[in-house]
Amino acid sequence: MEAQPARTTPKPKRRWFQFRLATLLLLFAVFGVLLSLCIVPIGRYAEWVRVMRQTRTMIENARPSSSAAVNPVAWDGAHGWVLNAYANICASPEHVSTEEMYLLREDVQEKLTTASDFETLLWIWNRLGETGPAGKHYVTKFRPQFRYFLPSPGP
Repeated sequence: MEAQPARTTPKPKRRWFQFRLATLLLLFAVFGVLLSLCIVPIGRYAEWVRVMRQTRTMIENARPSSSAAVNPVAWDGAHGWVLNAYANICASPEHVSTEEMYLLREDVQEKLTTASDFETLLWIWNRLGETGPAGKHYVTKFRPQFRYFLPSPGP
């Protein structure tokens, strides 16, 4: 009898991306952690922007309660300085924290529920001076320009 060659099964070809399940789960876990490191700061920034816009809208919509007693040119000038101060003091989360933005929003909202006049703008100006490290510097530096539009106190 002739010896027959031993039948060997061909070795299966190895695929490029063949992983164990544990390796795949580990990769997804690492990807999830890295993704959360990106998403959480974006969420915090979005929250800060939301509060900043709400406060800015309240200040923008401030109008004098009695338009007859208020010079419109003086109001527009003082109101413009308050908006400018707000934009410069609350420029980013690095300037003012989210917690401080919440406090500022609550304070401004409470103040604007009463009658609005130049005293209201002066109060907002002074409150901005208490907001963040740049607030006091900005308010002190530009106080003369802001006060120019405020009516002089009567005799």
